[in-house]
Amino acid sequence: MLRPAGEIVGRPESEVRPRRPGCRSTDRNHGIGSIYVGAFIVTSLVVGGKLLLLAARTRQLPEFTLGLGLFALVGVSEPAG
Repeated sequence: MLRPAGEIVGRPESEVRPRRPGCRSTDRNHGIGSIYVGAFIVTSLVVGGKLLLLAARTRQLPEFTLGLGLFALVGVSEPAG
């Protein structure tokens, strides 16, 4: 059976249970996500910094561009956004 365009498909509002205040599962998921994002930022800063040091020693463009990309874009813009 075809439905009219724009019709929302799902449970009727009368059947949807309201979310309990202080639901632990979503709070825990946000905490785990924050840990993963923090680990990603720290790892990117460390690897980017090491690549920049390697680029300074070897004077190679690939190490410099990858190091700058990891260090600046992930390490600076991720915490800001």
